[in-house]
Amino acid sequence: MRGMVGFEYDTSSLIWAWQLLDPLWLREDLLTSLWNMHMQPPLFNLLTATVLKSNLPPKVLLDPLYLTLGALTTLTLHAIARRLGFSEILSFLAVALIFTLNPASIVYETWYFYTYPALFLTSLAVLSMMEFSRSGALLPLLGVFATLSLLILLRSTYNLLLIPSVAAVLAWHLRRRALRIMLVASLFALPPLLWYGKNLVKFGLFSSSSWFPMNLLQVITGEHTLLRGNRERIVSLHRRGEVSAVATLPPFSPPEVYEAFLGPSPPAGVEALDAPRKPSSGRINYNHRIYPEVFKVLLRDHMLLLRRMPDAYVVGTAAGALYFTLPPYAHTTFSPRLFAEGNRRRLARLRPWLKAYDLAYGWMGGLLPGITVLLLLVVFIRGLPDALREPIRAAPSLFLLYLVLVHAPFERGENMRFRFQFEPPLILFALRSAFRRGPTSQPSCTDS
Repeated sequence: MRGMVGFEYDTSSLIWAWQLLDPLWLREDLLTSLWNMHMQPPLFNLLTATVLKSNLPPKVLLDPLYLTLGALTTLTLHAIARRLGFSEILSFLAVALIFTLNPASIVYETWYFYTYPALFLTSLAVLSMMEFSRSGALLPLLGVFATLSLLILLRSTYNLLLIPSVAAVLAWHLRRRALRIMLVASLFALPPLLWYGKNLVKFGLFSSSSWFPMNLLQVITGEHTLLRGNRERIVSLHRRGEVSAVATLPPFSPPEVYEAFLGPSPPAGVEALDAPRKPSSGRINYNHRIYPEVFKVLLRDHMLLLRRMPDAYVVGTAAGALYFTLPPYAHTTFSPRLFAEGNRRRLARLRPWLKAYDLAYGWMGGLLPGITVLLLLVVFIRGLPDALREPIRAAPSLFLLYLVLVHAPFERGENMRFRFQFEPPLILFALRSAFRRGPTSQPSCTDS
């Protein structure tokens, strides 16, 4: 499909992506740099290092990898639709409309970021949950927790708690398999648990990322009209000695700005922690050693801000939820500098195609919500009671609900890209709730 519209694979993110360590560190000091990384889980940087160390042009490896992920995602979504009770023809049409022909698929398939791999792994996790609930076999059970473990090591919004939560739901419906479920879940929980533990020991954070308090501050001090006075309110609280000076600073300020308020931290002897700028690009190093301290200070500030100005969080999360309903390809409009100019021009020339999908999403442009997305979310949530009683849909439905709740509110401007990571299976589950009544199928090993 991308060949028909002329898109080229875009690896510019190797230079500018905040989530990546400097290419020089990844090539020449990989293990030390990864071990001392606190800003993100390690998998995206590990993939990047593998590509860089190959000494081949990154596009040579990444382009076929992402093409393969696209083909595998299509097959996975088709299998999900079939297990939900869609006919062969309806499964083909649904997957074609919501994924294969969707402009967002071409945008993210040709852009080096973790968005496309996250969609594949999320879809595979959903299919594995359904297949295990249906058959009780070991292979799909391994698939469930292997994919969840990989997702937790890829994206910080996929939290470690997903593994015990999914395990508990599966064990409830398949009680005779409960011990096997818990053993496999424990095995695959170990790698992300070790990463969380490493961050706790080295940086005092039981988390896969040191960015959440800065992200949350960005939510309540954004550019939305109703948020513009919040910074002055925070400054006033600081003057009264209730919050730190760090809360008055723009989120994701450079290391030297934070050090001016928190004091200089002792050098760690590791470039990935000590360098305020990335040597290859001169961009801010968001893995600097000061950011774990910023995390701790801002987390305490948020505890007070939640009590003093709860309206700021309500409005901020509502603004984020609005972005969440926009078509995923709208990210190229709201953050155009992230995408190759040539691909943006090619996308702009496809206006009739985009307009057709704008209509399908119920999006009239600008910051108007995507009405179809809102309706699908309502249908999905209304169908949850039935889904939770049905073994084949229970665990995937709760998994998808978690992803909605985590990705909808807590950002500003790219939530629609976050939704792409799980939108196709979410739509399939919503359509199942809307158009079919009664159980999908009964697993062969249900014990409940």
